Amino acid sequence: IPHVSVQEEAQRYLLRADLPGVLPADIEITTEDGVLTLKATRHNPDGTYLRRFTLPEDAAPEHISARSSHGVLEISVAKQPKVEPRRITVEAA
Repeated sequence: IPHVSVQEEAQRYLLRADLPGVLPADIEITTEDGVLTLKATRHNPDGTYLRRFTLPEDAAPEHISARSSHGVLEISVAKQPKVEPRRITVEAA
């Protein structure tokens, strides 16, 4: 099973997966109902790797990017900006 690390940064979550021997064309990443699915196919006896991650509530699934370099896949999941409390001024009539 490939090693995966998850790191939280100020503006994003970063997942790194060791996928030596897997071509970028053989990697499929999808999101549905707050779950990120990573599927990778190796062209050797190891076959298919499938792993699912539940996205945190502040994840922005529309802002996910991925890149593969030298057998390491990096998936960046942007965080949604926090909604800060806002004080409403009451005007006199």
